[in-house]
Amino acid sequence: AVLISPVMRSLGIEDLQGHLFLLYFAVMSALTPPVAVAAYAASAIADENPLKIAAQSVKIAIGAFLIPFCFVYNPALLLQGSPWEIVYTTVSAIAGLVMVAIAVEGYWKRALPGLVRLAFLAAGLLFLAGGYLMAGVALALVAGGAAFARATAPAVAAAPKPKAGE
Repeated sequence: AVLISPVMRSLGIEDLQGHLFLLYFAVMSALTPPVAVAAYAASAIADENPLKIAAQSVKIAIGAFLIPFCFVYNPALLLQGSPWEIVYTTVSAIAGLVMVAIAVEGYWKRALPGLVRLAFLAAGLLFLAGGYLMAGVALALVAGGAAFARATAPAVAAAPKPKAGE
């Protein structure tokens, strides 16, 4: 932090955002290889290869690696700004993280086709970027992706109703 924080300040990043950016990534080092302390602990419990666990944990936590960048570009996430800006930015960031998680996992009520996953990933990144225009485009991508997923879903037969007394 002593070496990197002044560089971040020279780039125009405020002290609070810069320090939280560094702190967040320091905490996330428990997940990422080669350190991956949490993966080594989990591998001992699961009796599995630590690198496989570390790779899976990074895949699952990919949205968490985007949060520090959101701190830097959207100070409202750190409660700096008007109440409306704070609420809007927080809701937008949550929606973005949900969309990124759905895209990475490839599942939302059922397995998703690649095109829908790509649309949800783009929507998530647009939500995280902030701004009303980007949120509008993101909503359109989510609606289009959901409509495409529904249209391409396999038909499921309704289960027969149980008869009285069964």
